[in-house]
Amino acid sequence: MGMTTEGIQYFMQQLAQEVSLPTEYYLGWATNTSLLVSSTMLSITELSGNGYARQLVSPGSSAFELVTAAGGVNGFKMTTDTKTWTASGGDWALALMLFLTTTLTGTSGPLIGFQTLNEGSGVTLLNGQSYDAAMIILSEPSL
Repeated sequence: MGMTTEGIQYFMQQLAQEVSLPTEYYLGWATNTSLLVSSTMLSITELSGNGYARQLVSPGSSAFELVTAAGGVNGFKMTTDTKTWTASGGDWALALMLFLTTTLTGTSGPLIGFQTLNEGSGVTLLNGQSYDAAMIILSEPSL
């Protein structure tokens, strides 16, 4: 589980009130075998078809918190709600990553963070099968 450089910058801008807190976040599935802290939405190979869609995660005060230690704020922790995806109309390809962004579709929003699905072994859904997932993103940026 990791926060991207883009995600850290995004939250730092929110703290500085340079951008407003989004009203919506979205969880999605990717087939990437790995992502880097420098990855962006352009790096994502997202699932498509057979009922797949990013899932809405509403931000709330319990979902996002600043992690503090001696000397002040030193990081972020964000926990999403658990969401359910269901394959319909056909099987899904193997998804290895769960990702968080601020846009329902496309690559225009920031890639805030990512984590492996099913402890790194990924998930393949057959038609009619469902899978629940949530994301916890931790980051300790250098300030």
